[in-house]
Amino acid sequence: RTKAIASSSDAAMAPPKPQDGPVGGGGASSKFFAAAATVVDAAYVTQAAQAMRPNAQAAETLVATGKLPGSPWRERDIEWFLWMCASMDSNNFAANVGVGEREGRVVSPLVRRLNAGAAHGVGRSGDLAAVQPKAAGASLLAKLSNKLALDALREAGLKEMRAAVVVPCATGLTLALCLLALRGADATAYHFAARRQAATTTTTTTTTTT
Repeated sequence: RTKAIASSSDAAMAPPKPQDGPVGGGGASSKFFAAAATVVDAAYVTQAAQAMRPNAQAAETLVATGKLPGSPWRERDIEWFLWMCASMDSNNFAANVGVGEREGRVVSPLVRRLNAGAAHGVGRSGDLAAVQPKAAGASLLAKLSNKLALDALREAGLKEMRAAVVVPCATGLTLALCLLALRGADATAYHFAARRQAATTTTTTTTTTT
C-alpha cells in the first residue's frame, strides 16, 4: 500500500517529461546526446545540442552571477528552469514520500503545473533566508530572487543597496517592516513623517512608532 501511494504521488508531482511538458533549456546531458547519436544521424544530434547549449549557458550565468539577464528568456526556458529547480526538492524525488512539515504535496495537476512543481517550504525556524536542507531547488530560487531584486534596485539607481530579501507580504505588513527598519536606523526617533504628493494635493502623514 505504501509503495502504491508513493508511486501515484510521485507521478503527480514529478517534473514533466519532454513529451508532455516544457523542455528546451539544454538540460540533457552529454551522455543523452551520445546515446541519441546512435539512433539518428550524429550530425543532426550535434546540431541540436549546439542549438540548446546557449539556453543552458544562460541558466548557468544566472545562477553564477545573480544578475538580471541582458536579454529576455523564452517562456519555455523559464519553465524548464523552474521545473529543474523544483526537481531538486526532496518532495519531488522519485520513490520518496516525505512527511516533513514543509514537504508539500499537490493533489491538483493544474495547481502543480501553475507552480512548476514547486511546493516545498523554504527557510528554517526563525530564519526565513536560511537554506532548507530538503529543498535545494526552492532555496536556490529564494536566494536568486533576493539577488535579482538587489540587482534591480541597483539598476534603478540605488547603488548603495547592499542586500535585499523578497518575502510575501501584504501592504500593511510591508509598511510595518519598513517603519521598523527606519526606527532601527535611529533609536531615538519617535515620529515618522511621510510626504505623499497626489495629482492636485500634497499631504503629510505622521506615524508614531512604539
